[in-house]
Amino acid sequence: MKRIILFTLFTASLYASQSEAQSVPVVGKPPKVSLGLKIGGNFEQLQGNSWEQAYKPGIVAGAFLGVHKNKLGLKVEALINTAQYAINDSIQKGTFRAVYLTIPVLFEYKLVKRLWLQA
Repeated sequence: MKRIILFTLFTASLYASQSEAQSVPVVGKPPKVSLGLKIGGNFEQLQGNSWEQAYKPGIVAGAFLGVHKNKLGLKVEALINTAQYAINDSIQKGTFRAVYLTIPVLFEYKLVKRLWLQA
């Protein structure tokens, strides 16, 4: 008799838990969010008669925020760039440093597991 009561209770509890699980709405996976820092270098040159025709080194630093879901993604970056330019003219001579901010927005498409195409 104890076995029949235990079996009935066990079956009833499975039925109750199954009915509760079906009533909960199914929500898709949330998008993956990536956040990070970037640092690097660049070489720039200005074209013109007065400018020294040489590539000058600069520094790039910033942060990025990316959101990916399935094969599509969006990445926004904020980068601070530095550059140094030289004027080599008969009237003026000297150098100056420029600091500027760029905010690229990249649309991404996943080609294979770890390879993304960015535009």
